[in-house]
Amino acid sequence: GWFGQDPAMLQAGEAYLRTAGPFFGFFGRGMALYFASQGAGRLAWPLAAAVLRMAAAVGGGWLALRLGGSLPLVFLASGARLLLLGVVNAASVAGGAWLKGRPV
Repeated sequence: GWFGQDPAMLQAGEAYLRTAGPFFGFFGRGMALYFASQGAGRLAWPLAAAVLRMAAAVGGGWLALRLGGSLPLVFLASGARLLLLGVVNAASVAGGAWLKGRPV
């Protein structure tokens, strides 16, 4: 109720949090690894993940609108982009992206 009392707005906000909310942890992990990668001087994968996230947001949103334009589909596309960021950054670090080309 901080931003308004319109029932439709509150219902849409609740639907967003229920649909995309479970993916927020992946976004947090992805951003933490992005900044850690920046400190390690290894930004290729995190930047690729950011581009993929943008492409997923645009493509997923466009697809969701083409499939009927329901808000739950748009919210699911938003959650998928958060998942993508976290998974790509975690996979790159786990795969040794910080260690390649460095003397051991």
